Amino acid sequence: MSRVELATRTLSYFHGPELINVEPVDSATLKQIAKRPLVG
Repeated sequence: MSRVELATRTLSYFHGPELINVEPVDSATLKQIAKRPLVG
C-alpha cells in the first residue's frame, strides 16, 4: 500500500468517505490535517 493510499484510508476512517469523494486531497492539505489534533 502506498503512502497516499494509507493517508486516504486514514482520512476516510476519521472523517468519512464523503470528504474523500468531494475532491482529491493534495499533499499540502494532508500536511495541514496532520498538524491538527484530531477532535471527535
